[in-house]
Amino acid sequence: MVTGRVQVPNNSDIGAASKAAFQWKVYQSFVHLFINTIYDSIKDMNEIIRMARLLWPIYGQPLLPENIEQTFQNTFASKEKEPPRDPECSALDDALVLEYLDRKALSQFRRVRDSCLSILAPPPPPKLHGKHAAKVQHFLNEAISRPARYLLLAAYLCQVNRPEQDRSLFSIQKNGRQRKKALNEENTTAMGGGSKAGTSAATIRLRSFPLERLLSIYVSLVGLHGTSQEDSNGAKWNALALSNLQDRVGEWLVLLISMGVLQSSSLSSDVIRLSEPRYSCHATAYEAHIVADSLGFPLDRYLL
Repeated sequence: MVTGRVQVPNNSDIGAASKAAFQWKVYQSFVHLFINTIYDSIKDMNEIIRMARLLWPIYGQPLLPENIEQTFQNTFASKEKEPPRDPECSALDDALVLEYLDRKALSQFRRVRDSCLSILAPPPPPKLHGKHAAKVQHFLNEAISRPARYLLLAAYLCQVNRPEQDRSLFSIQKNGRQRKKALNEENTTAMGGGSKAGTSAATIRLRSFPLERLLSIYVSLVGLHGTSQEDSNGAKWNALALSNLQDRVGEWLVLLISMGVLQSSSLSSDVIRLSEPRYSCHATAYEAHIVADSLGFPLDRYLL
């Protein structure tokens, strides 16, 4: 471990604090920066682990024995201060060193994120795979209604995007390019300013989402990409008509649950309880793109 090799420079107040306590602070600071910079760009647990292993040595490099003295000097030079001599200032020194580590690593983290994510991610398989593959292929081959496929895509977006992003996601019609550019700029500003907003919302387990949010995104998707659809019998069908939603949404939910791509967290029987349901989507990214391609739907534009 990098911090296991930390050597305290002479006359530095880092040595006044417990080495173990300082190491723990370094770990916490790394995790916080990693979540704010990288986590929301990754959906796969194995990729999260690989990226963390790749970035940890970058973050800890200034603490290596050959770098620690220069790191301590740079920390205070950037603040236009002289290194303090008062042992009671050790907590302040730790905070300044960690701030310096974050500032030095931030641009490197972003560069690695932008250049290496596609390299670290496994290449798309030549065909559908996994336990849901046969059911998803059947879902497409049997030409089940296009609106039902839009509902699956809405569920996938509910799963991979955070709820607070929904308003911006559909605030600009057409293709959402301006909206995505603005969000990227906001995220860059927030990360540069040390925002901690992302840490509380980020979780590794599958998020569940309410039916209300699922239907809201479904209506937005269909509204942006064509209201009139053909059902499996070739008949024109108004996907936004409230009566059609009431009549068909239960049928679609049962279908998606039976396929294994949707799960109800409040489901204890075969009955769909519309008054209190929450769902999680188990479709993989590759499966979602197969469904999107069958609709001519630009899924990547809506992935934040």
